[in-house]
Amino acid sequence: MHAKRTPGPAITKHTVGGIDYARVRLSVGGTRRDYRLGRWGSREVAAEYRRLVAEFDASGRAVLPPRTRGRTEPEAITVRELCKRYWREQKGRNLSRHYLRGDLKPALRRLRDLYGHTPAAAFGPGALRAFRAALIAERIRHETRDEKGNVVAVRETRLSRGYVNKQVLRVRQVFAWGVSHELVPASVIVGLQSVRALSAGDTDAPSPERVRPVADELVNRTLPILPEPVADMVRLQRWTGMRPGELVSMTWGEIDASGDVWVYAPREHKNAGKEKPRDIFIGPKGQRVLMKYRDRAPDEPVFTPRQVRWSRRDRWTAATYYSAIARRCERQGLERWHPNQLRHAAATEARERFGVEAASAMLGHSNLRTTEVYAEKSRKLSLEAAKAVG
Repeated sequence: MHAKRTPGPAITKHTVGGIDYARVRLSVGGTRRDYRLGRWGSREVAAEYRRLVAEFDASGRAVLPPRTRGRTEPEAITVRELCKRYWREQKGRNLSRHYLRGDLKPALRRLRDLYGHTPAAAFGPGALRAFRAALIAERIRHETRDEKGNVVAVRETRLSRGYVNKQVLRVRQVFAWGVSHELVPASVIVGLQSVRALSAGDTDAPSPERVRPVADELVNRTLPILPEPVADMVRLQRWTGMRPGELVSMTWGEIDASGDVWVYAPREHKNAGKEKPRDIFIGPKGQRVLMKYRDRAPDEPVFTPRQVRWSRRDRWTAATYYSAIARRCERQGLERWHPNQLRHAAATEARERFGVEAASAMLGHSNLRTTEVYAEKSRKLSLEAAKAVG
C-alpha cells in the first residue's frame, strides 16, 4: 500500500509581449514565487516542471526552489547536452556493455528526465538531493508473462540504498567530466561533493541484499523445467563462475579451443576499461555443452534467444537471461534465484577445494578482499576448526 501522493501545483498560461509562456506558482507560508517553465506547449515545460516539483518535495515543501532560468547565458550548456556529450565519450571507451546499458544509461536517462533543460552550471546540491529523492520514491514494475505473452503476475520493487548511492555517484562523475572539459564551472562539482552517501538510518530505501550462492539442489530442480539452451547457459556459468554479461556475449571468436582447457577471453568485461585481461577457463564438461552450438559464426553470440521457440530476440541480456529462469521458477512454485548466485556458488566451491587464490583467479579479481564477498567461507571447515580449537 503506497502513501497518497500530494497533487502538484497547477501550470497556467502567462502571456508576455504577445508570447505565451507556461508558469507555475509555489508558495510557502505567506511567500509566493512564480516560475516560468518555457514556451507554452514546448517539450521543456514538462521537464522543468518535474525538476521544480522534485526540489520542492525534497524540502518537504518547506523551502522554495531557486529560480535557475536566466542565470546563465542562452548558449550555456544544459544538463541534457552535458549527458549527451558524456555518453558519446563513454561509448568510445572500452567499457562493458553491461555497465553502459545497465548502469550508466539509466542514470543519464533519469537525470535528463528530471533536469534536462536546466543549465548545467545551475545544478547544485539541492538538485542532487532532489534527484536522489526521486530515485527513492521510484517503483519498478515487474511483469511475469507466459509463453503467449500474457501477464500472469505483477510485482513492484524499490531501488535499494546501495543502488541509489551508486546512481548519485554516477551523476557526480558526469559533472566532474564536464568540469575537466571546461563545460561546467569547478564550483559545481565542489557543491555536489558536499552531498554525502546515504547510510542505513538516513532513508527508508531498502538496504541491498547480500547475494548468497544458490544451492546446487535448487539448480538441479530448475534445470529440467528450463529450455535446453537456457539450461546449458546455467550449467556453463555454474562450472566457470563467469558473469552473466560475459556469458550472454560469448562468441566462438573469443574462445581459444587449442588446448585441453579452453580459454575464453571476452573483449567486453567489467574491467576492460582498466586494461585488465580476463581469461575464463572452460573444462571438459563446459566444452561438451559448447560443442552443441559449434555452428555459430565466429562473431555471433554462442547462445541466442532464437534457440528458444518462444523468443524472437536476437541477443540475450543479463536481465532477459534472469527473466527466463525466474519465469519458469514461478510457474513451478520454485524459489526464485538469480544468475549472479551461480557465480557465488562457483567461487565458494573453488575456495573450499583449492583456496581463496584459486577462487580469485576464477572470478577475475585482482583483490582477494573482493573474492571474500563472493566466496562464502566453508561451513564444513569452520566446524572442523571449532572441533579442533574449541
